[in-house]
Amino acid sequence: MQELLRYLFLVSFLVSIIFMGNCDIKDPDKEADLIREIEQERLRAIVESDMDVAHELHAEDFQLITPDGSEYTRQTYLNQIESGKLV
Repeated sequence: MQELLRYLFLVSFLVSIIFMGNCDIKDPDKEADLIREIEQERLRAIVESDMDVAHELHAEDFQLITPDGSEYTRQTYLNQIESGKLV
């Protein structure tokens, strides 16, 4: 139940951000805190292999290019995390 509530909160949170996109931010500190919170949730999902949340927090066109030049699409990256091959 707690997982479901966290997931629903996150989805509603992201939807509100999308709709706020054209609004002036009155408090940049709150916006920065919000970005940090989303990034912490994304990292938690990766570390814990919470793939439902990880999929939600990575854009369809997500691409990772590592320092050695390796390229990962969203699906490849998330598959590697899920399988435990990428840590």
